[in-house]
Amino acid sequence: LSSLSLSSLSSLSLLSSSPSPTVNPYPPDGNEDCVGSRLCLLSLAENEQLKDEPIIALAAHCFAKLHSLDLSGLHLLTDASIGASVLAGVELRCVRLLGVCELSDGPVLELAVRRGVQLCELSLNGCHKITDEAIHALEENCAAGLVRLDISWCRQVRDDALGRLADACVESGHWGAERAGRRSDGPAGSLLPSLKLWGMTQLSAKFHQGHSLAAGMLEGTPDCKQLQAGHARVGAWSVRTREPTCS
Repeated sequence: LSSLSLSSLSSLSLLSSSPSPTVNPYPPDGNEDCVGSRLCLLSLAENEQLKDEPIIALAAHCFAKLHSLDLSGLHLLTDASIGASVLAGVELRCVRLLGVCELSDGPVLELAVRRGVQLCELSLNGCHKITDEAIHALEENCAAGLVRLDISWCRQVRDDALGRLADACVESGHWGAERAGRRSDGPAGSLLPSLKLWGMTQLSAKFHQGHSLAAGMLEGTPDCKQLQAGHARVGAWSVRTREPTCS
């Protein structure tokens, strides 16, 4: 993927790059207007050598109409590039940041405030610096639209904050009983409700049994003492207890 190839694709709307040490997503000098002006989906997942600078450059010219951004596995990224992506991505609905381990609450707060109910999917799997502050922001700004959330291994998130977010999502209707087993309407499109909590062993029975969690599909092993292999019930949730090969 080169600057030359990008400059020749003025109508490009979807770009997905397989892991490769040769990826160079810099817009070519002097051609900002023709690069990525229609880009709506971008996946650079697992391109582990990418750092902040090229992502910031790409965001500045290509993210204005972006709906879906996947930077999963780019563990060298920091708040600088994620923040720039959030600021530039004024139409973002789906953001996957699995394994961006240096990410802190700041860019998530900005994303929540800027995108609000238009944000329907967010993955923060393995972003171990995420705290209750980010979860509060999602509750206050995004609950009415958020359908899929993965906060696996975010072990600084506590019962109360996550419980309030879950309650707010249920109250919005996206995670309510009428959504179970069928597709969701609205900005979330074809998404089915999902909350992933792999590795969240800090959560207690206060979360699992104390909130209106009726119809969301909870993935993870939230309370190993209560669950058996396969499928089980915790409160009103249907819980998938099989550990996935990847989150």
